[in-house]
Amino acid sequence: MGQRVTRKLAFAAVAGRNKEDRRGTCQDAVFGKSLSGISCVALADGAGSRRLSGTGARAAVRVAVDHVLTNFDILYEKVQGGEEKDAAASIVNLIIEKLRSDRFVRRGRLEDYACTLIFAAASDDRVLLGHLGDGVAFSVSAQVAQIASSPDNGEFANETYFLTARDAVERFRLSATKLQTPVSILLASDGAAVSLLRRSDHAVAPAVTRLCEWTAARPRKEVNAALKSNLEGMFREKTTDDCSIAILADPRGRASSIV
Repeated sequence: MGQRVTRKLAFAAVAGRNKEDRRGTCQDAVFGKSLSGISCVALADGAGSRRLSGTGARAAVRVAVDHVLTNFDILYEKVQGGEEKDAAASIVNLIIEKLRSDRFVRRGRLEDYACTLIFAAASDDRVLLGHLGDGVAFSVSAQVAQIASSPDNGEFANETYFLTARDAVERFRLSATKLQTPVSILLASDGAAVSLLRRSDHAVAPAVTRLCEWTAARPRKEVNAALKSNLEGMFREKTTDDCSIAILADPRGRASSIV
């Protein structure tokens, strides 16, 4: 496309309905920021069976975003050149190093911080997407939404893969794309995906397009508040799981009213 563009960001996470009477128990985490013309959002879903997985998820998204923003060009070229595993290892190992620092080791074992990770970053017409676990990434272009990266479950539907697993680097999927048309990306945890992706035929809900268009057209504070309200309302009605969404929107997207 050849033109400079700064993406708009939005993200929110809420605890599931079965946790609403307890404080601070959301095990999903979201984060995003822009730096020197590069924008990145990330989402992590803590393992429900691990007591410190929410802490692990919060650490993972911040480490991932900072690393990708600082090393976008290097990572993009590695993936384009077929060195996906080297790029994945640089991300996963940095997160594991953080989780093995004294601050975390004092509270629990590495396995206690188990979480998934999915991120999207963009610089002008280049997009980098990383994915480990049962989240899902959608892309929206010309008001058409589709799956950009499918959930990676285990043998059973309620199984997935975590950053703390020995095969995390091998399971981590990375793609580097040069865009021909404007594209927005929406990341969703498996809890939020219940409302956005029909399991029977993988049909994508119209809400994906509307949320991306809204993010592209409105101020971040307004969008984040509306996104959280929607997660607490419509999304939580369809699942007991935590729900989180992170959006990387191209501002050239058409405005729409939020769902």
